Amino acid sequence: MDRRLYDRMRSEGLEEFACDAWVNESGRVVRFEQWMKVSGASAHNVVTLKNFSAPVPVSAPK
Repeated sequence: MDRRLYDRMRSEGLEEFACDAWVNESGRVVRFEQWMKVSGASAHNVVTLKNFSAPVPVSAPK
């Protein structure tokens, strides 16, 4: 996680954060789970990624 994002989230009440990622044999993230606790409320997110298209070239912003 980006340190600045983490600092901002902590300033807004983030108490806990964890994330697990599954990567396939091609190096693509195919699933991730997040656990968060913010101001005493807990959340658990599960994301599954599939049906990938062909890669597209991208470059870093200037």
